Amino acid sequence: MSKLDTAIKNGSFTDYAGNEKSLNTAITSAIGYDKKAQNALHFVACACVQHAVNTGDTRFIKKLIVELGTRSQRRHRIAAWIRHHNVFEVDGKQKTFLSVNIDKENNVKVRICKENDRDQINVEEMYRQPYWDVVQVQNVKTNWELETAIVRFVKKAKDEGYAMDAVESELEKAWKAA
Repeated sequence: MSKLDTAIKNGSFTDYAGNEKSLNTAITSAIGYDKKAQNALHFVACACVQHAVNTGDTRFIKKLIVELGTRSQRRHRIAAWIRHHNVFEVDGKQKTFLSVNIDKENNVKVRICKENDRDQINVEEMYRQPYWDVVQVQNVKTNWELETAIVRFVKKAKDEGYAMDAVESELEKAWKAA
């Protein structure tokens, strides 16, 4: 176990806070951990897709996305990456093998659209193009969390007697512009 692992296990971050050399080393190590974790996650995502292609079983794709947690951008990126690599053309028509959707309530739905199109999915190509490099997630549907937080903030401020009408109006304008 490394010095950093031991410190993390013991929760002794103050040892690093007072020592610049240790802090620099810890930053490098933490970034290394993140890269390893990201590569492992990509590998597992590819394995889950390959399993779905081989067997028609989408449970593991869903489990992976659900296990990442509702606040994870990675879950949305992986879902978008799967959708990105699932669009192909057959006889001049766009088709999809897997459908991966995360709704407003963070429910994950994964299903096979066309059983006979599974040979169109190139998981090796997906592996060569990691989810963090390929997909630019546009307007990820996690904005409802921010909207909910703003509504709660405004309500609490109103309950405490603050005049929030002007603030609420500006927040609404900003929200619609986003």
